[in-house]
Amino acid sequence: MIEPSQASRGGHPITILRYRYVPTGLPERRWNDRILMVYRCIVDGMRCSTAACHVTGELSVHCSILRRRKMKKLLFLLVLSMALASMAWGQVGQDVTKPGDTIVGVPNNGNWPGSEAPPMAINNDVGTKYLHFNGATEPTGFRVTPSTPQTIVAGMTFTTANDAPERDPMTFELYGSNHGIDGPYTLIASGPTYLPDARFTQNTSPIVFKPAGAFDHYQVMFPTCRGPGQNSMQIAEVELLAGFLPVYSPLPRDTFDNVPTNTTISWQVASSIVDPVFTVYFAADPNELTNTFVTGITTTELDPATILGESLDYGTTYYWSVEIVGDPNEWPIWSFTTAPAVPVVTQEPEDVWSEAGGSAVFQFGAEVVSDPEQILTYQWYFEPNDLLPLVLLVDGDDVSGATSDTLILTNLDAADVGDYLCVATGDAGSVESRRASLQLIELLGHWPLDGDATDISGYGNDGIARGEAFGFEEGILGQAANFDNLGLFEIPNPSHFDQANGMITVYCWIKTGGTGDWEPFVAKYGENNQGWQIRKHSVSSTLTFTLRGTIGADDPQPATPNIFDNEWHQVVGTYDGVTRRIYLDGQEVLSLADTGEIAYTSAPVSIGGRITDTGQYEAFFNGMVDDVRIYKGPMPALRVAQLYTEATGVEFCSTAMPGDVSGPIGRPDCVVDLYDLAVFAADWLRCTNIDVMRCP
Repeated sequence: MIEPSQASRGGHPITILRYRYVPTGLPERRWNDRILMVYRCIVDGMRCSTAACHVTGELSVHCSILRRRKMKKLLFLLVLSMALASMAWGQVGQDVTKPGDTIVGVPNNGNWPGSEAPPMAINNDVGTKYLHFNGATEPTGFRVTPSTPQTIVAGMTFTTANDAPERDPMTFELYGSNHGIDGPYTLIASGPTYLPDARFTQNTSPIVFKPAGAFDHYQVMFPTCRGPGQNSMQIAEVELLAGFLPVYSPLPRDTFDNVPTNTTISWQVASSIVDPVFTVYFAADPNELTNTFVTGITTTELDPATILGESLDYGTTYYWSVEIVGDPNEWPIWSFTTAPAVPVVTQEPEDVWSEAGGSAVFQFGAEVVSDPEQILTYQWYFEPNDLLPLVLLVDGDDVSGATSDTLILTNLDAADVGDYLCVATGDAGSVESRRASLQLIELLGHWPLDGDATDISGYGNDGIARGEAFGFEEGILGQAANFDNLGLFEIPNPSHFDQANGMITVYCWIKTGGTGDWEPFVAKYGENNQGWQIRKHSVSSTLTFTLRGTIGADDPQPATPNIFDNEWHQVVGTYDGVTRRIYLDGQEVLSLADTGEIAYTSAPVSIGGRITDTGQYEAFFNGMVDDVRIYKGPMPALRVAQLYTEATGVEFCSTAMPGDVSGPIGRPDCVVDLYDLAVFAADWLRCTNIDVMRCP
């Protein structure tokens, strides 16, 4: 609303022009004093006061009336402000997520039913739901990456699920990130969900809030549920509603570091704003931001030196903001940090598990971001323990790459266990890697099952046949035990395997047609909150690695094809105290965040079935098992793949090459060689054109 009225001050006639805009259903907008200053500068010849600017949303501008046309100019500017404000953050659009977007649970531990997983929260079907059992005792939610990058969210809706109102989330928190789906995240909004008691019902109207910027990833958390006594959190559908920002998507991204000192800054502007003119603020001190700026900018890119009068410094945090001249919106302040002159880490070496006689590879990446072409030198060190000094490594029989970015150790033994670190040095200084540990998994038992259950690990825990008689047939390596629902092998000395309750690998090969229900291949009981099993998942065609006592889901189910197809399959379950993994035929098919000790059981290890803590034999496996191994510690993925290749001859390639079409066994072998040339030559000049006249 715009209302001119006559008054007087000090004997001079003045006009009071009042403007008030309040978005429907929203709190009164607070205006920035700078807007009035812009009006004062643009309306030439008028004497304007900012004293009447109120944070309640009302603007009062007092100006001496010189000519009527100047009053028209002021009216035009205020109308423009109202038009821009009408596109403010109170407006929301469509859901920015859609079925198929990348989504993970929080915590991402698989503690939900298979048909009520995180993707159900954004599948546009209120007949399904996302349920997380951790919601009984802690905040739960999900992280999602919309398929459209740099979305702006200004609202949300929530829909109740089919039953159990006590599971409804009562509060929410929304976060955004441009770093990755794992964060770090910035809080955008929080508050009540306003969910009704009715089932399959959306909250009455969208929850609207001021957007915090454009993001590539979002995290939705539900701190509290309706209760009391909920056993989980559940939600049928969550929508993240598109919002409006006049200026958004800054480059460099907000809070990013290691930005080159020769960077330019750029931004995007809403397509609804025609021919905008910008004021750009830029400073190393956020308190000086309003004092260092340029205005009249008509492009969406700028060299910061235009404002500072000098190049950016190394290792310095800069703050900046972009305003549209005449727009009363409050403007976000972004920041970034320039790269230091010394090298920065681009890849940290990872902890390595291997086995005696095996190998280990550590990789370290570093560069001078401000001078990427600068050549760095590397030096690796070994630290046996906290009490001994660092040992400078040199290349030798079992060590290579000691002065490169990749260290390779072979023929490992107990003396190699410890921490490894690397120092990269450039012209202006050095940077040190994290300490990456090398640990060796320990073989606790190995049963090849070549006609009996002899343990060849050196511990002598030979298996004893229980139940009805069963036989041996040709296996993947030598012979295999065919249990055929008749019996199992009992492995003596149960306490010997308890040392693996913190970190474990269970390894075997199986072959079956797939009938049966929850039948174990290898187990240490694994029921009644005791022990573990690697086994068939219910009556499905997949497997699971059951752990009792850890915080993760007891029986996570990987998405795998039918493996009970009367073919041999390598199945491996590992747990390192942080992550549980399942491998199938040399490749990881499930990774699940998990912590805690596997619960103790007095029951013995069994192959081909399960033995209870009271000595009962049950759940005999309807199939064959071969080459069973149990380790203390998690077998690394590379070793899983190597064992699969040793048994089958099938190679795993880090990168598929178009020319690699064959090998010694007629399958790609990760190298383009004479085998591939032979396939190519076999079809040389062969023509299959339906017009034979066009063939050579």
